[in-house]
Amino acid sequence: MTWRIDVRVEPDGPAEAGSTVWVWVKAESSEAAACRAIHCEVKWMTGGRGTSDEGLVFKKDAPGGSSQPGSPLTAEFTLAVPAAGPVSYQGRLIAIGWTVRAWLDIAWATDPEATVPLIVVPRRG
Repeated sequence: MTWRIDVRVEPDGPAEAGSTVWVWVKAESSEAAACRAIHCEVKWMTGGRGTSDEGLVFKKDAPGGSSQPGSPLTAEFTLAVPAAGPVSYQGRLIAIGWTVRAWLDIAWATDPEATVPLIVVPRRG
């Protein structure tokens, strides 16, 4: 049995610090299967030279259910991007990146997951 997880973030482009972002998760199994819960988390991470750091900004769960081929499970999450950021940055010595990760709680199996990047920019005006 295999699971396919699609994660979609709105707005489709960069999100402003202090704005609202919507995350939709769609999960479908190749055969009849049960999922106990759908989890979603958003975090930022630093990379590059020096000490790495990360911060968990958002973590929520949605109820699972039964999935049949052609009948996916779905969940919607709403996230308030912190006004204080940090904003995404890609420099020569340091980088700050954001990710949205969704995973399923499946009994007696490895929990399938999907991760997509999120770009956070400073608030305009």
